[in-house]
Amino acid sequence: MIEGEVRAFTSLEAEELMKQYQRIIDSILYKFSASGEFAPEAHLEYTSRREGYHHDPCMPLIQALCAVQKNIGLGTKMQVTRACSDAGDLTNKGIATLNYANGARRVHTREEWVDMCDVILITWVLVNFLQYLGENPDILMSMEPQK
Repeated sequence: MIEGEVRAFTSLEAEELMKQYQRIIDSILYKFSASGEFAPEAHLEYTSRREGYHHDPCMPLIQALCAVQKNIGLGTKMQVTRACSDAGDLTNKGIATLNYANGARRVHTREEWVDMCDVILITWVLVNFLQYLGENPDILMSMEPQK
């Protein structure tokens, strides 16, 4: 049995992906059995799935971050992500969160790394963002969890 975690897919996407993988496995199994060497068996199933997420661009927290980035001369690139994170899980439950990309390379490998210039830039954004929130406390007050 081949077991795996299909993270950040909708149910439909996960099922479609499983069908594609199963076709590949079936093709390999057929080639082995046709060769007469041996007839392996394989079964593919996924054991868990977490939804991807996106942030509402009208959310006060998002608008504040975009304003800060504009003030310090940075553009904002919003995108729907299929990635999983604790921030995504909270966002899907209606709790305002941010998942700010850090420019990591070779993510989820032993060789994963982040450029120091990215760390410095994100630190600069965070310092300015916290200062902005301190000067505009009404933004934080407007972030009650959605029901």
